[in-house]
Amino acid sequence: MKYFNEVFRGFMISHGLGEGNYYIIRDGYPKAQCEGMNSEELIGGICYTLEHQNGGFDGVSSRNKCVQYSTPIDDDKLKFLKGAHDTPLISFTTMYETSLNCQKHYSDYYGIATIDFDTPLDPFKKPPRCFSNLSVFTVKQQDKDYRGVDAAQSSPCYCDMKKSHGDKSMAGENWLPDNLDKIFTYHTYCTELRQDSRIASNATESEAEAGLDLEEQSPEY
Repeated sequence: MKYFNEVFRGFMISHGLGEGNYYIIRDGYPKAQCEGMNSEELIGGICYTLEHQNGGFDGVSSRNKCVQYSTPIDDDKLKFLKGAHDTPLISFTTMYETSLNCQKHYSDYYGIATIDFDTPLDPFKKPPRCFSNLSVFTVKQQDKDYRGVDAAQSSPCYCDMKKSHGDKSMAGENWLPDNLDKIFTYHTYCTELRQDSRIASNATESEAEAGLDLEEQSPEY
C-alpha cells in the first residue's frame, strides 16, 4: 500500500505540474554546472531540470540571460516537492526518466497516463508507463550565466526555432505542445531567434565592440 501511495502521489503531482505549464529541460546546462541548479539530476551524464517560462525577451537588451526565457522551479515549490524531513513527495529522477520514455514511446507530448487499480504494483519493477508525462525538451546547452542573442536557445524557444514544414515532427526536438506553443512565440517571447532580430542584434553588438576597440586605440593628448 505504501508503494501504491507513492506512485499515485507521483502521478498526481506530475500531472499537476504539467497543468501549470512546467516542463523538463534536457541537457540545458554543462555537467559541471548542473549540481546546485534547482531540481537538477544528472542522468547518464546529462543534466535535467524542472523549469517554467519567465517573461522572455524584454524588448530592450540584446544581452539577455538564459533565465529570462526559462528558469528552474523556485525554492518554495522545490521545498514543497522535497517534502518534510527529507521525505520527497516525488522522485525527480523517476519523473524525468518516465516522462522521457513516455514521450519517446508515443512520439508525442502528454502520452496516455494510466494506473491500473486492479493490478498490484511491484515495488521492484519500474513504475507504470507515463505515470509521469511532462514535456521534455532537448535544447542548446548554455553556460548558466551566458548573455547574448543565443540565450533563448536553452529554452523551449529552441524547439520552436527548429520548426520546418519539410521535416518530420519530433516531440521535444522541433515542435511544442499547444499549451506551450502559445507562450514561446517569435512575436512576443522568443523574438531574438527571428532571423531579422538576430541580424540586428549581432550588428548592434559588433558596432558596440568596434566602438570599444576604437576607444582603446585612440591616442591621448
